[in-house]
Amino acid sequence: MTASVTVYALSNRSVDAELLGQLAPDADISDDASSFIVTWADVAVRVSSMAADAVPDHLQGLMGFLVSQTGGDPNAIAPVLSTVQGVQQVFGMVVEPDFDADQRAMSLVISLTATLESAFTFANGMFYDPFGQIWLGEQGAPPLADLGELRVIKVPEPVVATPAQAARTERVLERLKAYGVPGWPGHIRWVGDESTVTLRSPAEVARRVVAMHSVVTFARGRPRDEVIADIERFGIGGDVSPTEAALLHASPVDEAARQEMIWSLEALVPLMWALGHIDELAWPESMIDVEALHDLIFASLPDRAAVDAASLRPVAEILDAVELTVRQHNGLRGSHTSGDLVPMNFNWNAPTEMVLASRSLAAPVLAQRHQALNWLIRFGDAGWDDVDTPS
Repeated sequence: MTASVTVYALSNRSVDAELLGQLAPDADISDDASSFIVTWADVAVRVSSMAADAVPDHLQGLMGFLVSQTGGDPNAIAPVLSTVQGVQQVFGMVVEPDFDADQRAMSLVISLTATLESAFTFANGMFYDPFGQIWLGEQGAPPLADLGELRVIKVPEPVVATPAQAARTERVLERLKAYGVPGWPGHIRWVGDESTVTLRSPAEVARRVVAMHSVVTFARGRPRDEVIADIERFGIGGDVSPTEAALLHASPVDEAARQEMIWSLEALVPLMWALGHIDELAWPESMIDVEALHDLIFASLPDRAAVDAASLRPVAEILDAVELTVRQHNGLRGSHTSGDLVPMNFNWNAPTEMVLASRSLAAPVLAQRHQALNWLIRFGDAGWDDVDTPS
């Protein structure tokens, strides 16, 4: 007696002995001419891939079957057909002699479907979602898998850096080395390269600077009516974020919100650098000179014409700054979690004093830079208030 599961995968990722070994680390992995065999003492799973040229005809027949299963209901048919049309690969998994009581074989099935971003699976005459819950089939029937009893492993797809990404990483690591930074996170997966990243437009960046700077000046004591008049003069009312607008129009002004807005001045530094108004994005060893930054913004973006004429640095330079900032920020976060001390000035080659990461002068600077640069490269395509800065 054997059990079988057919896996319909959305991913083109190849399944090989290395991947199966990661998904079933306590099993032996072997292969023959057409399959990989994952073997424990009392159960084995044979994993076979359908030939690529056979997949289209198989899916065509499957769509006809699934349409009949939905009873012709248009609302049910559309998502089913959309899911099937996204399938890239089909795998057969045969369990011999049957699923084991220790759930190792089922754990492998669900781990593989999770890793391959499976669209669905077929077993026992029914269709299941990637985690073994019924997708189409007999109502009230038990799921294929009880997730509470399984050890599910999802192996992330290996990241292969493009030549541009590899060269960038080398440049960034050299910069970190110059300040004696410890060996912090390796490849930063989500920093794309010049061919995949679309920056905010120069005028949009300049409007963001003026809008935010205007509200910061209000937080620092500039009269509200002057700030509102400036925003109207620049025509940037739509560029003021909801959080900034709430502060600008609050009565009375919340003191904590006012102070937080003043801290956000550090976010303007990478944006002004990206616009070419600051020559170098300095190492985060100290806070900015607030008055000098105010004077620079007023002088560099005095009117709407200057905003409309803005230009940005080359995308490669900006992505270098993104990866450097992400590595710095992630490393600082890691030190905070582990309790490791870092230099107050963030310079291991010439430390001023070793302190907890939260006390380093770099902590607030990097948090603001990370947000600003993620917004600039459209990370998550989020608005200013909603930009995430994940590790």
